[in-house]
Amino acid sequence: MGCQTDTLKGTASFSGTTASVTVSISVDSSATQYLVTYDIASGATPTNTLQGAITAATVTDTLINNDIADATLTISSLTTIGDGTSPPNKDVAASSTNNAVDAFTLVTTNGTDMVTALTVTFTGTDVNDVDASGVKIYEDNGSTANEWNPDDTLKGTASFSGSTASFTGLNISVDTSATQYLVTYDIAAGTTNTNTLQGAITAATVTNMLVNNDTADATLTITSDCTFSSRKPITIDNTEVFGSSDHLNFPVLISLSGNWLKTTTADPTNGRIENANGYDIIFKNSTGTTQLDHEIESYDGSASGGTLIAWVRIPTLYYNTDTVIYIYYGNTCISSSLENVTGVWNDDYAAVWHLS
Repeated sequence: MGCQTDTLKGTASFSGTTASVTVSISVDSSATQYLVTYDIASGATPTNTLQGAITAATVTDTLINNDIADATLTISSLTTIGDGTSPPNKDVAASSTNNAVDAFTLVTTNGTDMVTALTVTFTGTDVNDVDASGVKIYEDNGSTANEWNPDDTLKGTASFSGSTASFTGLNISVDTSATQYLVTYDIAAGTTNTNTLQGAITAATVTNMLVNNDTADATLTITSDCTFSSRKPITIDNTEVFGSSDHLNFPVLISLSGNWLKTTTADPTNGRIENANGYDIIFKNSTGTTQLDHEIESYDGSASGGTLIAWVRIPTLYYNTDTVIYIYYGNTCISSSLENVTGVWNDDYAAVWHLS
């Protein structure tokens, strides 16, 4: 079956309650149907209703007008996915996490709405460069706008199936104040150097009518040079471990100092830290294969500093033999925190206060 295309005969604006248009429409003994359509203004008031009918015409023959108003149009509330403030383009390393790739906003024209599902569509070289369960949506409410940081609120996690990642079971409340969200990618271990990754929101489930203006923002480029330049072992003396059995998922306080902990900007000769916030400091297990959850309580990389206080969750803290972990540092590609604060402190902790 072919697709019928309606033919535009004229366009007009209302002056008061009437719109007049000059047309040239041929009429014969075969009845032909025409439609009157309305384009709705952007500032239309929700719940308002609109109707209309032909009330006059200029013809050569005698005119009989039997037209009456037909459909009632009701202005509904509108939820808009806006194109947020783009995160910066960045080089990313294999196995890096929470790399902001897209920013979008949510806002309604009236009242509130609820987003229960979102779809992210991948564009770029190879979708397999994004790790399993490595697509995340955060509310961008942290201290670093347009970039992920540990203060942002996680709203959902998904995996790509083909080029789309579907987030279901969401409960994101939307109101008349626009709120920005971030899409982030965790990068897989076996990536290909120079591959690029992008993504954008392409679908959403809401109650209101939906307008989606989101477009792809940042370009992530896989860079093999994004490696940590240095590492040091940290040995936890078993004689300092209380108890007669191993401790599982135990948060350990790590306090370090030295010129090597200064930034390369503050101390070009001795400093090894590339990021002023210490974001390029992470911890791994004894084999260097698994990154450990950590929280940086304080870091001073200034010329007069070179100090770090961090909490690291140790999967198994041995009571009868020393426990060895590694601190990795010095990575020019890291521009956002790699901390996982909630991973350090499990549900058994009712509250955690860092006092000074």
